[in-house]
Amino acid sequence: MKSSIFNVFVPAKRGYALYNTLHESILFCDEELKNALETNTYDSMNPEYILALKKNGVIVEDSTDEITLYRYRYNSRAFSTRKMQFVVVTTYKCNLSCPYCYEGKGEVYSEKMDRKTAERTVKAMQNRILHLQTRNVTLILFGGEPLLNMDVGLQILEEMRSWCRSKDVEMRTFMVTNGTLLTKEKAAVLSPYLEGVQITLDGPQPFHDTTRIYRDGKGTYNEVVRAIETALDSGMSVSLRVQVSKDNYSQICLLYTSDAADE
Repeated sequence: MKSSIFNVFVPAKRGYALYNTLHESILFCDEELKNALETNTYDSMNPEYILALKKNGVIVEDSTDEITLYRYRYNSRAFSTRKMQFVVVTTYKCNLSCPYCYEGKGEVYSEKMDRKTAERTVKAMQNRILHLQTRNVTLILFGGEPLLNMDVGLQILEEMRSWCRSKDVEMRTFMVTNGTLLTKEKAAVLSPYLEGVQITLDGPQPFHDTTRIYRDGKGTYNEVVRAIETALDSGMSVSLRVQVSKDNYSQICLLYTSDAADE
């Protein structure tokens, strides 16, 4: 047996969070297990532990070529027509001014999709689905901040959901949002059409409030936490994204602690 080359250890309050990027499995381990995995010493390990580690791809057989396995999985997904994902940018406008924004903080591009463009977008997605005979579709609303063009986003969601149901196509729907505009009223309107939202934290509050900021420099941590609660209360799932950089990686472990959750 050998340790997977795709294992990543992240310091936590007690031990480490172990993330296998190939199998997308997350476990928590102590220093002893971390050392065993890094040195490939499993002789004294409980057989039940070994079974669990194998099941999650943390350890593999000596003969396993993980690079070939990765290439196979990548190509299988990249060229498969069984599933399809659409990412629709409904607006480039944004109400934040995050310094690392690759879209220019909503200043380089500020256009938003109108209803006629939305209709053409819906038709293009439908034609693509029919052409490839896809039975499973994922639709993601993106921006900018998509809540700044919510009506058009709803138009796309409503039309695609109705059409997919008529064609017996399974559709999953999500939105990537900074969360600051997600009120209870908006969540109530969106929740019948959205399965979940992706929201970003940049670390514990002191760091987050230096990067996820309004144009006046005010931080957004409290608003983001409220948005997470609002989304969950409305029945939508929440995928929490964390931006990791050389400036905040040493603080990421604080997100695992109860103190960070209480801030």
